[in-house]
Amino acid sequence: MYSYFIEGMLFAAYVAAAPAPAPQLPDFDLVLNAPTPSLLGPPPVGGSQTNVFDSSSAIAEASSDVTAVASASSIAIGATKKRRDGLTESISQATATATAAPASTPQITTASLTGTTTTSASPSASTACTPEPDGYGPKNLSVNQFEHNPQFTLDALFAPTPAGYVNTFRNLNASVEANSYLGYYDLTSYDTHTCAKYCDDTTLCTAFDIYAERDPSVNPTAGVCPNPDAITNYKCALWGSGIDAAAATNYGQYRIDFHVVIAASNGYEKTNTTRPAACPGWNPPTHCGGAISAGGYFLGSQFFPGPFDPSICAAYAEAQMSYNRAHADSDGKYSPVNTFNAYMMKKNGIAQGTFCSLYSSLLDKSLGSYLGGWVGSDFFGIETSWMYSLMVMDKGHL
Repeated sequence: MYSYFIEGMLFAAYVAAAPAPAPQLPDFDLVLNAPTPSLLGPPPVGGSQTNVFDSSSAIAEASSDVTAVASASSIAIGATKKRRDGLTESISQATATATAAPASTPQITTASLTGTTTTSASPSASTACTPEPDGYGPKNLSVNQFEHNPQFTLDALFAPTPAGYVNTFRNLNASVEANSYLGYYDLTSYDTHTCAKYCDDTTLCTAFDIYAERDPSVNPTAGVCPNPDAITNYKCALWGSGIDAAAATNYGQYRIDFHVVIAASNGYEKTNTTRPAACPGWNPPTHCGGAISAGGYFLGSQFFPGPFDPSICAAYAEAQMSYNRAHADSDGKYSPVNTFNAYMMKKNGIAQGTFCSLYSSLLDKSLGSYLGGWVGSDFFGIETSWMYSLMVMDKGHL
């Protein structure tokens, strides 16, 4: 029996040993022009919020996004220049005419991003001054008392790091805001183990932010109860990416005259020890040190704001593969999609979403070495880069 597996491995070895093709940069415009999800973190109320990201909706959008044939010879490759720190900086895109689908970002449905919350941050007039979910922390603390509460400080500084996680920041007075938000839960105490359990039980979750939040006891209403008594909610926010101090940008807000503030914010993640799920029809994913740069085999890319989810890239790859096959030339030849690279794109340390790049060949993981680049004063970094190859190599001929 002829072995496609052996053929694929031999071809991948050839690709790895061949002279390096022209460098291929991510199209940062896909990230810069993408819509921002409607939810970037928990609302300033108690309760819980789940089903924030709908993978099935995102997969359907990825599948419908392909509208033109892509071939490796037709894709424009970005030019680069070396920086003194060894990274690359985008100069411009090549001017060659491409037959691939134009760079575009799929429209994200409201249902895939708004989620389900047990409370409302903006209640109607009929709920003026109505009680909000009661917190489990101290009550009636002023803003100053809350921000300098010694118990909160002790909670944050001595909180244990759950098994499998690493602690990325401690005791900040700001919580995380990012596109990779998955939902939140109220806790009965400052309990990192319970928060980790929520993350472990949530699809795509690889990080959590635990903190104390000063919230109003009733819905603040102008002219009636603009600055009600305060309660404390212990919040556990879940994320589909790594998180660090750079993403902790939410310092609170005002609800009428009530000042919502945050204390004891700690971040934990398991991105470096989490293997993404397998995608049917594709070999188990191979971890890469960075994004793949293989310009001679590059078929195109798309960006999907939200948590890191390689299954979206698989849907995009399969849709492009089907479209190319359906539009084969008169000799029955077409550009196959044999590999895709999925990674989390970060901008200045803050998660943006899943970046997907398609390739016509089976590739070696050594080509995954691109760590990021600058666009003006913004640094775009690569996190959790994984390569998927077809189980049965597509030879590009009907």
